[in-house]
Amino acid sequence: MTQKLNRNTGLDMVRATEAAAISAARWMGLGYRDQAHRAASEAMAAALRTLDIDGRIVIGEEGRVDTAEELCSGHKVGTGRGDRLDVVVDPVDGLRLLVNGRAGAVAVAAVAPYGAMWSPTPAIYMDKIVVNRDVAPHLFPSASTPPLPGRSRSWRVSNKSPCATWWSSCSTAHATPI
Repeated sequence: MTQKLNRNTGLDMVRATEAAAISAARWMGLGYRDQAHRAASEAMAAALRTLDIDGRIVIGEEGRVDTAEELCSGHKVGTGRGDRLDVVVDPVDGLRLLVNGRAGAVAVAAVAPYGAMWSPTPAIYMDKIVVNRDVAPHLFPSASTPPLPGRSRSWRVSNKSPCATWWSSCSTAHATPI
């Protein structure tokens, strides 16, 4: 599944995350959670609409009341003219940090060739881990059952049981600090 992306796709993702980050930053430290997330979501959706891609969101913002509907899994993004891509979005990762005026929140967008990413739509939310491509093949969950409520699943690195993560299949990804 080797698909060469348009050389501007990476910069387009930067523009989408920057639009979300700038819009969210206006609400930093004010305590208005819903307004901050809505502003970031609308800005990211508007930026993604203008891209020359034929994208579909595989990991989006479903389950949130204050998000742009366009950023939910399954929705199309882009103009429809361009590369067919899977898209992952999170207009504000670290919303609590943002509304409390603390550093560390980011806006995230990533793309991969169409069909390269699994869509966990029924799961709504899950634990995530991001690693580079060198580490990803050696990462696997230490238990095959879900974690107990209130507990995170532990992950460990091994060279015995390879497992790819969605991040390792991304062609380009970008996170902009807010």
